[in-house]
Amino acid sequence: MRSSGGSNGGSSGGSSGGSSGESRQSERGEYTVTTTVLDAETSRRLLGRARFGRVGFTDDRGPHVLPVNCSVWHDEVVFRTEASSRLHELGDGRSVAFEVDHLDPIREAGWSVVVRGAARWIDDPVELDAVEELDLHPWAAGDHDRWIRIRADEVTGRMIERHRTRLDSASPYMPPD
Repeated sequence: MRSSGGSNGGSSGGSSGGSSGESRQSERGEYTVTTTVLDAETSRRLLGRARFGRVGFTDDRGPHVLPVNCSVWHDEVVFRTEASSRLHELGDGRSVAFEVDHLDPIREAGWSVVVRGAARWIDDPVELDAVEELDLHPWAAGDHDRWIRIRADEVTGRMIERHRTRLDSASPYMPPD
């Protein structure tokens, strides 16, 4: 699995652990906003925490992004689906993107991790027994008895943080709307 932070036009240096060293800052009023490219280990760790993500793909009807409950199993993203769904059709090895994120709307901060790779059906009986043991329960109604894995060719991530740069004791701290 290739991991990359990608390029965001930022400069190197000055970033803390968990980043690849590429970051970009901009001033927004009383705040400094920092966008940091995450290193491979941090991106994988955040991906492993996620229980909800989005699968992006194209078919004869155009581009789609569909939500799924997910888990990471043997360094692969796995999710359940129905045999009659568009997601099940992807299991023939189609190229997909998978995204997980966490947002803090109060702090206007968050992170995002994107996996690019091939989607494949899990149909080996031993593997099916193993993934059935995962704590993965789809929220959507239906018989989600089919499993799909995404074997990552690339994992990228970035984090956006906002820090107050000017403290004014005359007014209490409260993030903007």
